[in-house]
Amino acid sequence: MGKIYQIYVIGMEGKKMTIDVGESEEALNDMTVLAFKKLLLQKLPGSESAEDLRLLFGSKQLEDTDKFSAHEIKDKSTVLMVLRLPGGEDGNKPWE
Repeated sequence: MGKIYQIYVIGMEGKKMTIDVGESEEALNDMTVLAFKKLLLQKLPGSESAEDLRLLFGSKQLEDTDKFSAHEIKDKSTVLMVLRLPGGEDGNKPWE
């Protein structure tokens, strides 16, 4: 059995989760943020959409198309997860 590459996620209420992302460094580096969000959703009861999640690494928000290698996210790195709130620059106005 080979090594499992993992990312730690700190979510709501400060709870820490461990997400297995692959069995090679190449798989980790090629992981997109969107693909990671889909793995993360499997551990979040009641969450249905990757669009509802925002991930932060260091001081930067991760975009869905970004690869982990672009942000130097490595095995055992910690990512902060927050929920996306309605409103903002995208013009999304669910109350209308």
